Amino acid sequence: MDGSEDRRVLLATDFSAPAELAYAYGAGLVTALHARMLILNVLEGPPGLDREFPVNAVFLKQMQEESDRELAKLAHLAEKGGIACETRQVYGQPAASVARVAEEARAALIVMGTHGRTGWDRLLLGSAAEAVVREAPCPVLTVRMSAKDEPAGLPKSVNIDRVLVPLDFSEFAQEAFEYAAMLAKPFGAKVLLVHALEAAAYPLDFALFGVSEAAALRGRIQARLHELMAVLKADGVEAEVVCETGTAAEVIMQEAERFQPGMKGAIVMGTHGRRGLNRLALGSVAEYVVRHAACPVFTVKSPRYRYGKTREVGDATQKI
Repeated sequence: MDGSEDRRVLLATDFSAPAELAYAYGAGLVTALHARMLILNVLEGPPGLDREFPVNAVFLKQMQEESDRELAKLAHLAEKGGIACETRQVYGQPAASVARVAEEARAALIVMGTHGRTGWDRLLLGSAAEAVVREAPCPVLTVRMSAKDEPAGLPKSVNIDRVLVPLDFSEFAQEAFEYAAMLAKPFGAKVLLVHALEAAAYPLDFALFGVSEAAALRGRIQARLHELMAVLKADGVEAEVVCETGTAAEVIMQEAERFQPGMKGAIVMGTHGRRGLNRLALGSVAEYVVRHAACPVFTVKSPRYRYGKTREVGDATQKI
């Protein structure tokens, strides 16, 4: 996020239980980052609906009134928590509307829950989700609700104490690295720098490597990871490194599953890096992680702000 005094976190909600969980994360981020919250509800009707037809007009009015009531409840909840909040209601297709409002509001982050109601239940798991990630002018946080989560027990705000960052040493990984550092600072979170040693990611065939060549490659990668860890520590952020053999999805999920019970971990993923990360937000790896990771996933693309970009970590450009 940039350093402006009027940063906005856009919470896209359909008032479902997953959206409640997304609100909790949004509230935690808004508080930690001293931002404002913009709560958006998209009224979605069938394609081609004539909104002027009397019966349709009554239906839409009922939708609008229900939305107004729910938005007022969320705004009241936010204000009770000391969060500066505004609400917005628009009619349209969810993904396109979210991206458009984020652009208009110059949002620093979009927060969305998965597995919501009709229209939203596909938002993060199909073409609409890809459209949001592709077109949004800012990072996107997807919050998945597991079957064991009980709506009545959802927190009003959450902390983040672990941030997992997959790195392939590309420009796009730098965006994720810097964003992770920015998140970690106010939460006092530890950053886990993760690299997947995937054979196809390198010009030489792993199958032809001898033990010494493989060890040398791993050593060079670990040295780079430790350089990045030193950058974070110099900036006051606790960090550790992991370098494992496997596909990006395998290694990411493996490390995410090691979060201990009670930890509030998150994954920060850059997009369009080398193989293994080049489809991270828009292909099978990201879809798999978003669908299956028990923790929230931040998707960060390059540049992460369409209308301005800043460096969060000193000298990071020289280190990655």
